[in-house]
Amino acid sequence: MNNFRTQLLDAFYAADPIGLAAMGAPPDEYSPEVDDTLPRLLKANSIGAMRKILYESFTKMFDGTAGTEFTYNKLAEDCWRILR
Repeated sequence: MNNFRTQLLDAFYAADPIGLAAMGAPPDEYSPEVDDTLPRLLKANSIGAMRKILYESFTKMFDGTAGTEFTYNKLAEDCWRILR
């Protein structure tokens, strides 16, 4: 599971849906979001389900700055590739 976590952390940072990496945040800045979503992502049965999980987590943690659910399309695809 630790390997999944590391790969997801890299994917979250690369996707940078909130813009933390763009502001110069360290590469582990999305750790809380990875930890929150990983157990649920492992149970998801589609990219769409993963997108919804990501959106719910980011909305919970970042409220009004999370964007729309479709902001997480690419990240959901990357998560699907990593976890499948």
